[in-house]
Amino acid sequence: MASYGGPSYPIRIHLETVKDMLEKRSNGRIKVDHYPAESLVKLSKAFDAVIDNVVQIALTSAAYEPKRMAVVAAVANSPWNWDAYKFGEHYREPGNFYDFAAPYFEKNGLKLMSWPNVPHGEVFSSKPIRKLEDFKGKMLRTVSSLKDPLKLLGAEPIFIPTSELFNAIQRGTVDGGTLAISSIFSEKYFEVAPHIQIANLYTGSLPVIMNLKFFNGLPPDMRALVWETFVEADKQYYRRIRQDTTEVINQLKSMKPKVEVYEVPAEELARWKAALKPFYDEMAKTWG
Repeated sequence: MASYGGPSYPIRIHLETVKDMLEKRSNGRIKVDHYPAESLVKLSKAFDAVIDNVVQIALTSAAYEPKRMAVVAAVANSPWNWDAYKFGEHYREPGNFYDFAAPYFEKNGLKLMSWPNVPHGEVFSSKPIRKLEDFKGKMLRTVSSLKDPLKLLGAEPIFIPTSELFNAIQRGTVDGGTLAISSIFSEKYFEVAPHIQIANLYTGSLPVIMNLKFFNGLPPDMRALVWETFVEADKQYYRRIRQDTTEVINQLKSMKPKVEVYEVPAEELARWKAALKPFYDEMAKTWG
């Protein structure tokens, strides 16, 4: 199993919980080797690593695979996409998001096991971004689904691995980026980009995938146990995430004056959203 993020990153903790639950519930019949923080597989390469059975379970982002994941990639990290907490309560219900997204994974030889969201995807930067005009010329690391929105805001989207981002900001070749607030905290990006703009810009979506043949090849009782374990771990994750995210924001706020946590006013946020109308119009035209 391959994951991403530092020891305090919520979704890494989620996968560590899954590992412990699987081993305990199976009475040792299942043993999981966990490779955290991209130590085995890069987040951006996890699709192929799982498809090729290099690793059986991995964390990834649908946004890295726009051709293979189509509309699922388009909505995964789009601006102001959904309320993470309500999503977690309902996405597995019949006819909801799981049933919508799972076939896109299955046609690529993958089983969608879990869709843990991290709320509060934000812009963090070496210089303040308080108004729409402040985006102009800023070079911000992001994911493909935020490419066009950032351009509409006036920024220049940059695509580099997160493992290179800290040094790039430190050198001044990148001005900052967009990440879930928990990643900004756990990876300590605030040390080089101390201006964090709270706009709840998007929901960080990092689905957990499994090799479909491997999953289907498990004995029926083990297959049921694995599936039920992920479902229960999901519930635990979403019960915990609201409190964890609030605590992270409060810890960042307490670092003042070293770190500036700026809550974008409603009237300014409305200007940001208005600037993205062409993006949503095009998404509706493309996907319905």
